[in-house]
Amino acid sequence: MSLHCPGPAGVLWRRARCRFLLPTLAVFAFAATTALDAQSQDDPDPRIHVVRRGESLSTIAQRYHTTVRTLREWNELSGNRILIGQELRVPTDGREYVIVRRGDTLAKISRRHGVPVDLLRQLNRTHRDRIYVGQKLKLRPSHRDEVVHVVERGQTLIEIAKSHGLSLAELRELNGIRGDRIYPGQSIRLREVAQEIHVVERGDALWEIARAYGMSVDALKKLNGLRGNRIYPGQELRIRRSGDHPTPDAVYVVRRGDTLGEIAQLHQMSLAELRRKNSLRGNVIHPGQQLKVRPLLGGTDRSEIATLEEVPWNDLLPRIDAVPAIALENGPYYYRHPTAKVQSSDHYLEAPTRRPASTYARAEALWKAFEKRVESLGYLSHTLDGWHVVLDPGHGGLDPGAIVESVDGNGNPTYVVEDEYVFDVALRTYVLLKLHGADVDLTLISPNHLIRGNEPATATFVHEQNEVFHSGSINRQNRSSSWPRGGPQGLKRRRDLAATFFRSTAPGRRIFVSLHADNAPAAPEAKSVLFYQDRRRRDRASERFAKALLPALGAGSRVRGQNLGVLRGNPADVAVLIEVRNVAYQYEAWALRFEQLRQRDAEKIVKGILDWVGHRSG
Repeated sequence: MSLHCPGPAGVLWRRARCRFLLPTLAVFAFAATTALDAQSQDDPDPRIHVVRRGESLSTIAQRYHTTVRTLREWNELSGNRILIGQELRVPTDGREYVIVRRGDTLAKISRRHGVPVDLLRQLNRTHRDRIYVGQKLKLRPSHRDEVVHVVERGQTLIEIAKSHGLSLAELRELNGIRGDRIYPGQSIRLREVAQEIHVVERGDALWEIARAYGMSVDALKKLNGLRGNRIYPGQELRIRRSGDHPTPDAVYVVRRGDTLGEIAQLHQMSLAELRRKNSLRGNVIHPGQQLKVRPLLGGTDRSEIATLEEVPWNDLLPRIDAVPAIALENGPYYYRHPTAKVQSSDHYLEAPTRRPASTYARAEALWKAFEKRVESLGYLSHTLDGWHVVLDPGHGGLDPGAIVESVDGNGNPTYVVEDEYVFDVALRTYVLLKLHGADVDLTLISPNHLIRGNEPATATFVHEQNEVFHSGSINRQNRSSSWPRGGPQGLKRRRDLAATFFRSTAPGRRIFVSLHADNAPAAPEAKSVLFYQDRRRRDRASERFAKALLPALGAGSRVRGQNLGVLRGNPADVAVLIEVRNVAYQYEAWALRFEQLRQRDAEKIVKGILDWVGHRSG
C-alpha cells in the first residue's frame, strides 16, 4: 500500500514516508458545509411523455428542447425504437438553447436562466458580448464541448478531429500521437487551456476543484459568477485572475508501470502540456522521477504534506497472530492470496477453498482486528455522531457482478471485476465515515483482504468467490446457499442484515448505501444515485437524500427512481444505490483500476453524506 491519511489535531498518528497521500480528510472536519442548491445538480423531477402514433425520439426531443441522447440516457434506451403508449421520462429543464429577444443582454439571459455569463461567452464564442435578436444561444455544454473524447471501436483519428472542429495536426500535437494509430478506450484530449483555467470533466465537483487549487468554494464561485454548485462537463472555470501569481504545480512521483499518457489523464492535462511543463521530448519516464503536474482532484500536493501529520494505510492493516500479511502488487492479503496474479479474462474465477462457516471465521477475525485499528485513530469531527450507515458492497461471493475488458495506457487488455473494486471503495468509505463519528457496518466481509493497493494499476484484482455475508447465523448453516449470490433471496438477506444492524439505532438516523459499478450501456456515462420507485410508490425521503448527494458527486451525476430489490422494503430511513462507475464506458473501467480515483469516489460519497447531515442539522 502506498497511501497516507492526514491526522486530526489532538490524535497521535505515527509518521511515515510514502509517495502517495490520501486526500485531505481535514477538509471535512469543522468547515462549514456548502448549502445545497435549490436546484440540484441533476435535472428536477421529470415529466412523463406517453408516446403517440407517428412520434420518434427525434420529434419528442425537439418538442421538449432536449436531445435524443438525453432521452436515451433518461430512459436507458440502447437504440431509437419506442412503442405507442410507452412512457418516457423527459427532463423538465432540458432546454439547451434560447432565442435572443428584443432588449436581451448576456447579463439578462444569465439571470433568467441561471447560467453564468462566462459560460455563455464560452459556449457561444461571443465577441465583446454582442448578441442580436433571433440569435440562438447555447445554455449548457453538449458532448461536443467536453475536453476529452474516448475512442470507440472503429473510429479514426481524422474522424474524431473533424467531428470536434480540429485539424489532424492539432489533435496529434495535443495527444503526442505521431501516426494515425489509436485504440478503443483511449482518451483523446480535445483542447488545451491556460494554466489559470480548469475544464470540468465528468465527476468533477466544485468543492474538490476549489480544494485542489487552494481556494474556498465561495471564492471559486465568486470568481466564476456561480450562484449555486451546479457545474457541467466541458465548462471552463477560472482558478485565478489574470495577473495573479501562477498556481503552483503539484509534483507526481512516477511509479512502476506508469505511462506518460495515463499520468496526463489522471491530472486532467494534455500530453503536450505535461511534456512542456517538464521539458520532455519523448515518452520515456522512469520510476522515482518527479514530474510537474496540475493538482490531482481528490489528492494532496506537497505543500499540504508539510503541514499535516500523516498515517499510512499500512497502519490500518491489522497484524494477526501467526497470520502475516502477504505483500503483493494487488494486495496485501491474509491467510492466502489468489492463485492468479491478475484477472486474465472475463470468465476467470477462483472458487471457494473452504466452507462458508470456516471462511466466515477467518473473515470475522480479520474484520474485528481492522475495526480496532480504525477506532484507535480518533476523530476528525463528530458530525455523524448518532448516525448509523450500512454499506452494501454490490455482488460478491459467487456473484462477481460485471467483468469487463478495459485497456491500459499502452492499449493492452486488462479486466475489471465489479465486486472486487466496489468492495475496496466500500472499505475506504467505511474508514472516512468512522473518522466523522458514524456507526458503520458492511453487509459483506472478506476472509483474505481489506483495503488493497494495486501498483501498477495493471495489477488488477482477481475474481475470488470468497466474500461472505457479515452474519454468523447465515454462515453457521454452512450450506452452498449461505454464499452471497444474485437473485431475490440474496437481496432479501442484505435487507435483513441492515435491519439487524439498525436494531438499536434511533429512527431518522439510519442510512443504507449499496455500491456498484454496473455495465449498463444504455445508462449515462456518469455517477448515478438510484432510489426506490415502482408504479405505485415513490420513496420521497430517499429521493431527496439522493438529490442532496449530487453536488458532492460531481458534474454529470444523475438521480433516478427504479424498482430495485435491495431497496424495496429496506429498513433504513433513506436507502440508495450508487453506481460509482458505469464500466460500459471505457474511461470508467479505466478509472476504477486506479487507487487514487477509488479513494476519490469514496471521498465524494462521504462528503455528500456530511453535507446532507449538516444541512439537516443547520
